[in-house]
Amino acid sequence: MIDAVAPVNELYGDSPADEFGPLKLKTLRQHLVEHGLCRTEINKRVGRIKRVFKWAVSEELISPSTHCSFGIPNTSAEFPICFRLLSASLTKYV
Repeated sequence: MIDAVAPVNELYGDSPADEFGPLKLKTLRQHLVEHGLCRTEINKRVGRIKRVFKWAVSEELISPSTHCSFGIPNTSAEFPICFRLLSASLTKYV
C-alpha cells in the first residue's frame, strides 16, 4: 500500500486532499509510466489510491464529494487534510 501512496506524497504531499481530482490522477499515472511501471501495476496502484480516499471518507478525514465525484474540489474548509497527514494516518493501519 505504501508504494501506491508514495508517488502521491511526492507530487502532492502539501496539497489538500480535497483538491485531488481527475487531472491530478492523470498526472500521477503519467508519473508512474515515466518510472517504468507496466499498465497492470499502474492500475493496481491507482485502485489502491482510490481505496485510500474511500477509507478517508469513512473516517471523516476528507469530504465525501472528493471520493464520490473524484474531481470536484470541496471549497469549504471543513476538511483541510493534506496528503502527508492522510498517508501518515494510513500507515497506522498497515
